Amino acid sequence: MDKSIIEIKGINAVEEYLSDIGYIQPYLSNNDKTPMWDGSLFVYKSKDDFNKERFDYRVPVQVKASEFDGEVFPETTSFAIEVTDLKNYLNDGGLAFLKVLVKGKEKEVYCSFLTKPLIENIISTCKEQTTKTILLSKVPQNGNEVLENLKRIYILRD
Repeated sequence: MDKSIIEIKGINAVEEYLSDIGYIQPYLSNNDKTPMWDGSLFVYKSKDDFNKERFDYRVPVQVKASEFDGEVFPETTSFAIEVTDLKNYLNDGGLAFLKVLVKGKEKEVYCSFLTKPLIENIISTCKEQTTKTILLSKVPQNGNEVLENLKRIYILRD
């Protein structure tokens, strides 16, 4: 499958998942060529009310997508992030890192909520490495868990 198709399917899967939570309005770029961020997640105080008076906070997001050729989607997946990118994520105060595995019309979304302290810890273990592999888990079925993790990134950014 063409890489641009895989990316579009990945972005669409993330947007659908996050939009279904009701408090999150994702602003993501398709075929994004920016080096580190694919957009932002705007979180609101009221469900399905994306009015600027109800805006609460914003969290940066990075989305990766890849083709999956296995039989059953795994519970976890991984991604190697450049240490330089981790340092930039740290300077920005953290982010939601999402990865989508695409198999034809099927998609599975995975996430790692990278708070500033967690990124500091990851970087401290890098030594001479230029990349660091992070583990991502299937996204929570409970939207409240996602909101709690996004809030944690926001609160711990300073």
